[in-house]
Amino acid sequence: MQIFLAEVLEFPKARLTTDESRHCIKVLRHQPGDHINITEGKGSMYVARIVSIEKQETQLEIIESKEAFGEHGLKINLAVSPLRLKDRFEWMMEKAVELGVNHIFPLQCQRTDVYKAKFKVSRIETILLTALKQSKRSMLPSLHEIQTFDRWIKENHKGVKFIGWCESQDPIQSYSKQINEADEITLLIGPEGDFTEAEVKLASQAGFLPISLGENRLRTETAGIFGLGILKFLKAY
Repeated sequence: MQIFLAEVLEFPKARLTTDESRHCIKVLRHQPGDHINITEGKGSMYVARIVSIEKQETQLEIIESKEAFGEHGLKINLAVSPLRLKDRFEWMMEKAVELGVNHIFPLQCQRTDVYKAKFKVSRIETILLTALKQSKRSMLPSLHEIQTFDRWIKENHKGVKFIGWCESQDPIQSYSKQINEADEITLLIGPEGDFTEAEVKLASQAGFLPISLGENRLRTETAGIFGLGILKFLKAY
């Protein structure tokens, strides 16, 4: 199934613009009258008929709607430090979408390399969109502005909350009951070098449960994807 990101105008009218239109018409050779799958990235997937092809746009008519297409109903938040190696961070963002994440919170922690651990928002947004279409989802994850750990941890985070910490003796699997009953889960993953004890203390005071992600020390990107994979396995979505 090929999915295109579209703009829904006055229902049932919709359109593909620029790159999406070019890919649909020039690369995949769709013609007026063809039916294609589209999403706004807001939780619905539509079957649409190509009405007309213009220079920069493809005009569509929606003929079928599918609510919450490819979504599991669980709200998953990933809060994580950016990495010095941009390709590793980009890989993690891609896989996070495939594993069902809904909100991404980049955090500047005490051990985050503030000079090298940077990323281009537009680049990450493109990766999120590509992963959305590839994984057949209809809800585009939100990429939030980067914040300091101290500021973010003081916000009112709801649901079940975990902080991955190398010193913890409690595997994430030991909280399977809480995970199975949750409708919102936040996973907090630290930078290269892990969280400081002061950060873990702040997180614990905010209701975060320190968890182990295995006996071996994992890279940040591996830890994040492993944690999300465990959630996917335990919730069976």
